[in-house]
Amino acid sequence: MAKAKSNKSKAARKSTHWDVVIFSVIGTLLVLVIVGAIVSMPSGMRYKHRKDAFKQLNLENKGFHPHGICKITARPDSKGGDVTRPAAHCSFVYSATVSETADKIKSTMKDAGWTFKRDAYPDSASPELHFKNDKGNFLIVSLSSKPRDDAFYNANAMNQDITEAADMDMDAGPTEVIVALNLKHDQW
Repeated sequence: MAKAKSNKSKAARKSTHWDVVIFSVIGTLLVLVIVGAIVSMPSGMRYKHRKDAFKQLNLENKGFHPHGICKITARPDSKGGDVTRPAAHCSFVYSATVSETADKIKSTMKDAGWTFKRDAYPDSASPELHFKNDKGNFLIVSLSSKPRDDAFYNANAMNQDITEAADMDMDAGPTEVIVALNLKHDQW
């Protein structure tokens, strides 16, 4: 009879051992799923904040026509506010000269709550307008003459002389507009 008891206790210990292993595996998997959901939430929130920031600019309703790509990433910024690595950028075309477009961009950004900081490269073929908002986020708007750019790139692609394209008016419209957005620590 003593042997029967010891066999039962061994069987009880074996089943208890496997129960612990199974519960441990299930618990570990559950923790991994929860941690994965928590870690991925900030990426989704970053993407949503960046997309909402472009919506707040309301460029499409101000006569800016989407052109080319609009890339909004969910990756974290390497330095939190590093303007050299935009979190999102979109390109638009505006039916005016480069200088008229610059004025329109300044008023549009002011209406959206952005403060004009500086005009980088004002006499170049691609001037940049830098803006910052009260949350420390940066916005860089690059402007260039679309006909001049097209002529330059087409001549270059066809191995032709680019002198004629380079001599074109840098202020000729329509204007290609590239908006690069970097949200500092995504405080939207």
